[in-house]
Amino acid sequence: MLKKKLPPLPADAADQVDEISRSKSPLVIKLAPAESDWRLEEGDKPSRALQVVKELHARYRKQTKRWQDYIRLFGFLVFVSLFLAVLFLQRNAQVAYQVHSTIENAILPTSTQYGSSDDVLSWLSTTLTAIWVDPVCGDGVCETPFEYASFGRFGCRADCGELAEVQNLTTLQIDLYYDFNHPTTSIASSTLMDQAAWNLCPVSGVVSGSACYYADDQTFTDLSGTTTVVIDDCPDGNWALVLKRDYFNKVAGGVRQQEKLDAHSELVKIRTAVSAAHAQQNSEVSGLQTVISLANETLFDLINATVTANYTAQLDTLDSTYSDNTSDSVYMAQRNATELEYGHTEAQFYQSVYSCDGVPYYDNSTAAEDFVDPTTGNTLNATAVCLFWLNEAEVVEAARISTIQTTLNQRLSAAATAGDTALTNDITTITDDTPEVAVVILADTGADPLNYPYLCAISTLADYYVEGPYTVPPPARAALASTYVSSGNLTLADYISRSQARITELNTAQATVQARAEVVIANNEDPTSATYSYNYVAWTGGADAYQTCDLSDRASTYVGTCTTAGFVTFNTTLTTDATDTSLTDVTYSCSDGSSSATCAAEADQRNWCNGLCYCGTANCTSTEVCTCPACSSLKVATSDSDYAAILAADGSSSRRRLLQTRHLMQSSPPPPPPPSQEEQTLEQILAAVTTLQTGQTTLQTDIDALQVQVDAANAAATANAQDTSLEALITAGRADIATGQATVEGLLTKIIGEQNTAAAAEAAAASALAAIESLTTQQQAAAASIASAYTSSLNSIEVALQQGTISLSVATELFKTARLTKAESSKDATLANDPCTQNEDDYTFSVANYNDTVVTSARERYLGLTNRVIAGMLLQTTRTTPVNCTDSRFSDIESLCKGGPDLAAYGVDPVFKSGTNLYNADLDDETATVSFYNCSTLGYNATYNIPNTDTAVTTSATSNPDPYCSELYNARDLPYGFFSFDLPQLFGQGFPVFFDINLSADDVQSVYAYVQEGLYYDSNTRLSQAQFVTYNPELQIFSSSVISFDFTDGGSILVTYSIHTVRVELYESSGDYVRLVLEILLTIWVCIHLFSEFWAIIQARRRQGSFLSYLKSAWNIVDFLSTALLFACVIVWWDFALRDALPFDIDLRYDVYANLEAEAAFLKLNNNGVHLLQLQAAFAKLQYLVNKLAWYYALNGINILLLIGRVLKRMDFQPRLGVVTRSLALAGPDLIHFCLVCGMVFVGYAMMAHLIFGNTIQQFSTFGTAVNTCFAILLGDISVNDDLNQLQGLQGVAATLFFWSFELLVFMVLLNFLLAIIVDAFSEVKENTHETTGM
Repeated sequence: MLKKKLPPLPADAADQVDEISRSKSPLVIKLAPAESDWRLEEGDKPSRALQVVKELHARYRKQTKRWQDYIRLFGFLVFVSLFLAVLFLQRNAQVAYQVHSTIENAILPTSTQYGSSDDVLSWLSTTLTAIWVDPVCGDGVCETPFEYASFGRFGCRADCGELAEVQNLTTLQIDLYYDFNHPTTSIASSTLMDQAAWNLCPVSGVVSGSACYYADDQTFTDLSGTTTVVIDDCPDGNWALVLKRDYFNKVAGGVRQQEKLDAHSELVKIRTAVSAAHAQQNSEVSGLQTVISLANETLFDLINATVTANYTAQLDTLDSTYSDNTSDSVYMAQRNATELEYGHTEAQFYQSVYSCDGVPYYDNSTAAEDFVDPTTGNTLNATAVCLFWLNEAEVVEAARISTIQTTLNQRLSAAATAGDTALTNDITTITDDTPEVAVVILADTGADPLNYPYLCAISTLADYYVEGPYTVPPPARAALASTYVSSGNLTLADYISRSQARITELNTAQATVQARAEVVIANNEDPTSATYSYNYVAWTGGADAYQTCDLSDRASTYVGTCTTAGFVTFNTTLTTDATDTSLTDVTYSCSDGSSSATCAAEADQRNWCNGLCYCGTANCTSTEVCTCPACSSLKVATSDSDYAAILAADGSSSRRRLLQTRHLMQSSPPPPPPPSQEEQTLEQILAAVTTLQTGQTTLQTDIDALQVQVDAANAAATANAQDTSLEALITAGRADIATGQATVEGLLTKIIGEQNTAAAAEAAAASALAAIESLTTQQQAAAASIASAYTSSLNSIEVALQQGTISLSVATELFKTARLTKAESSKDATLANDPCTQNEDDYTFSVANYNDTVVTSARERYLGLTNRVIAGMLLQTTRTTPVNCTDSRFSDIESLCKGGPDLAAYGVDPVFKSGTNLYNADLDDETATVSFYNCSTLGYNATYNIPNTDTAVTTSATSNPDPYCSELYNARDLPYGFFSFDLPQLFGQGFPVFFDINLSADDVQSVYAYVQEGLYYDSNTRLSQAQFVTYNPELQIFSSSVISFDFTDGGSILVTYSIHTVRVELYESSGDYVRLVLEILLTIWVCIHLFSEFWAIIQARRRQGSFLSYLKSAWNIVDFLSTALLFACVIVWWDFALRDALPFDIDLRYDVYANLEAEAAFLKLNNNGVHLLQLQAAFAKLQYLVNKLAWYYALNGINILLLIGRVLKRMDFQPRLGVVTRSLALAGPDLIHFCLVCGMVFVGYAMMAHLIFGNTIQQFSTFGTAVNTCFAILLGDISVNDDLNQLQGLQGVAATLFFWSFELLVFMVLLNFLLAIIVDAFSEVKENTHETTGM
């Protein structure tokens, strides 16, 4: 039974027991004090042996348990080592710190507290300047696409070469045709010339960005002329010919592709040369056909025609001699005699045909008859008559031969003249219609039309096409050489045959020319096809363009339409006064049969419409009338109130006296006496009337002459004012306005001032605005002058009518002319002072050679040397709403306090804010502003006409008139600079500003200036945060850095920051795979530990009936918490690795803003902020990874503390290793009581320091910092004593008492008490420990 109860003994112990049992000697068991052991001696009883066995068994069990504890301890230490090794490899802190320290040195503010927003802006400027650095040309590396092959003044040739070497570039030809001459009643022509400028600027898709081709705008140096510029290296993209400050459309022109222009021009040259050659050939053919016709003519017909021609000439001479008195008897007698003679000669000629056998045209088919004199009836001498006609036949025949010879000899020169004339006319037409083509055509000077027709001079080419295939003189042409023609050896038949041969030769030449390749191509050209359509863009303009440009907006009353309604034709008849031929009456007749008065009204209406209305460049047909509101409402001239004075001045008696005076003057032979003053005045009126009758054409000619003399406008106006003629009266009013010209010129000259500084830009903009506004004043002055001239004209007409110099009908016509002149002058004055445009004109076009386009890329921006910035820097502020300080008795000192969050738009876009560096005067008008801030694009009904509550802003009852809605504009109609946007995953609602990495160094400074000058930071700013995200490819580490600027109520700006790193490429290298194996082992081991804990809980439930019984032991709770926390950390890690890090992705760049090179509205979001939300989602995801990893390591920190406790627990079995835990357990009650006492003292001192010194010393400014500072003093850091010693007065005394009492009581007394309690417990434990066996 004993053996069943006792555990088995070692082999030697059993042998010992058997030996004792067989022995009969008594056993004596003695305790050896030195060894604390029992010994069996001979003679002892068996019961004593059993006791020895039990003791040995107990020793055995103790030893076995100790070895098991050692095994557990070392096993647990291996687990802890594995755990720490995995954490060490996961964290890799020494590598992460390299990134952390680099970023910290690169972007960390120099101070933790700023005094003003200027300090924040200074930090921002420094940071942007350090990070946004453009590539350096010449470093040998072509950083595509931000360094690119050179063209023009752009690109980096040193690194990337020339763009022409890698792409097909386009040669552009820019043609500008300008005429700045302008009416003298408006701006001086020289001023218009000086302020106009142009440049070639990219719109989009151009590798050079937004910079214009020319660094400085190109200007004009002449009042009129042509400018042609060839740019031979234009890359693909969307471009614009920007024409600036051409207020009256004085510049016309176009941008052409020179290759296509040259190709089209060469074909035009071919066609023109062929046409000229045809004209020359046709002229020669016409001469040859004349020769053939003349040679085929019978001699009889020629003589007959000659006779007829001679007598016809005689009759014409008579008619011309007596043209004024065709009823004169002498005339009639001579004419009858000539006609009779002609009849006799004609009869005699016909009789000679069959009566004179010697004449070449003799016909014997009829019997001969005698020649009889028809006057006397006597028979004439037939021989003399026949001899006369024989001689006549010889003369006519000789004349025919001479004519044929002359025609043949002169045909070539006549044909050449016809060809030259046709060529000249065609070139003139081409020059007028397409001058750019004429320039190309006339530039060719080649002389080989056979092989190089496209390079040949057009005159040479035309000459070549005349003869077609013949490279030597053609045979038929040679047969008609002057030598042969004039030799007298050729018969009429020879002339006919050779002429016909030459015609055939010319026809063959024409056919041959038409079959030539270049002629076929030229004839088949389609000018509208892409092959030959050379115009990228073209526009119209010129000296008179101001009269038609944008007419619907400037003066819609002159915009006409062509109509056929009520169209009739009319004729004007002038009836001369029988008694005075200088006086005439005017009557009208219309095709519809209406009365003269009605017809006159129709004619007046027609003339008025033709002079005032504009129906476009197509004009109306001959059966249409251009009508407009300006002429539709016109009263009939005779119904005009001004016409009444003319009717009243109809003085017929005065007219009769004047006629009598003239009759006496004509009948008196003595010379007339010197004219009296009255007669001089009358002559002046007559001269004025004569001038009026010349009509509007003469007046317009005079005006155009004045316009050419712009530089002498004042002198010309003064000279014209001294003229007493009627045109001087009309133009005198206009000339009067010239006296103020110098002032206007001075104002407008400022428009073109260079805007190198913000102050200069502001001055130029103000001057331009004042000049444009002054045009209204000039227009009013011109209207008054025209009215004065009109009144003078009416007075002159009235005087002339009273004196009887003109009839009433003529006076009516003169009145109509004066009235129309007034209307046309008013129109001209109105349009000449109303600019066509107040902005620049952008004539856009696209250039495409289908080159490989550069893929949109991201610029390389770095923090340090290797940490590449992702996307850019995101800056956001939150603001507070100013509210009244209602809870203060001193609100009269400052009435506003900070309230709740403010999300209303604020600031000003500095591009529209005069006085800033970004101010752009060219954009400071309603049209340009609305193009950037368009309220109609808000997606909801904008708010206008807000009741005005601040008279300091505007005195009007309302603000924000249309189109300046309150959502986008402030009360001064300036666009806001900053608008709220919600970033829910990152910063929340606020005002973000994003600095894109693709901004150039200059552009990022522009955005910085936008932030600074737009007043991003103001008195309502509460918090500003800046976030950077970087990636280090060498270490494969991302970083997320957030710098916060907290605008405190105390007036300072507290600077805090957080820089976190994270690695999301967890399993890439061989070292990563080793860590993966260790992580898997750790995970398995943790799971085993967790299973063991649950098994122990189950066993406790079985033994003691409750799960809670397991928790009765504090060490069991520690084990369970540690194991559970370890398992939670394992789950967090694998969730981080598999669900977060592995799928994590972030783009290098996001298109946050619509246009990085915008002229204004820099912060306009792209696609309504979709890309900004994508950016914040990526940043937030990275921040989430950083925060999750921070939680992971924080939990593992707690794990390490718990594991330390568990290690100490496992060491407790060993006397020497467990002395620490036993000492703490023994000292526990004393420590608890001591901590209560010491805590009260320590907290008391901390509170005292906070209350007394917190308002002056930062280390005590909060209770938490006061506790930390006191603890630091306790550890020996007494640096705060320097600040305490600086205090004065009672605070200084309190500081001395605080420091020394704290050092004496807490540091020297209480700290030593703590050490005494622990040392005393350790000594007692050490004293009670009898076993000295080590590990």
